[in-house]
Amino acid sequence: MAWTLLAQQFCLELGFGVLLALTFVPRAPVGVLFYRLMGTTAALPVAAAFAARIRFGAPSGVPSGEPWSDPAVLGAGLALLAYPVYSGPVK
Repeated sequence: MAWTLLAQQFCLELGFGVLLALTFVPRAPVGVLFYRLMGTTAALPVAAAFAARIRFGAPSGVPSGEPWSDPAVLGAGLALLAYPVYSGPVK
């Protein structure tokens, strides 16, 4: 069963919302484990929405998928590529 556009949008908003909130947390008191945990928590729904967009496409659920130039696909791809930066191991 194909994911609906609403489910993809929810996953993207959840993931990017966690990433946005993560930018306002001061680095010193929370430690690296917090950033790894929250980064992974944000990356999982973004990866699910990214895979659903590529596999099923946005509006119709046709197996052709969305092109790589779609803003949601580009944004999710960039967020997933930046995972080592915001999850803590790369300083």
